[in-house]
Amino acid sequence: MPQLVTVRVMVPDVWDEVALEVPASMAIASLKSTALERSGSGGSPVDFEAKFRGALLADEGRSLHDVGMVTGSAIILVRRHRRPVR
Repeated sequence: MPQLVTVRVMVPDVWDEVALEVPASMAIASLKSTALERSGSGGSPVDFEAKFRGALLADEGRSLHDVGMVTGSAIILVRRHRRPVR
């Protein structure tokens, strides 16, 4: 049975935080897609980048375990390109 971890995913676009219980073997890309869907942001996963402990997670094929996430860890999803304010 895979080890489950509970992580918090912050999505500033919708001012929301999503708590997900997922396998530690889940890829960052899958976590990102799931969190965006659950938050209702309506954004495409390719438009967002994931950051953990302030560092960009460039290789989204890596697992949560590979990047050091444990239960209680937090990740933030920010837009790749800033949108102009009008």
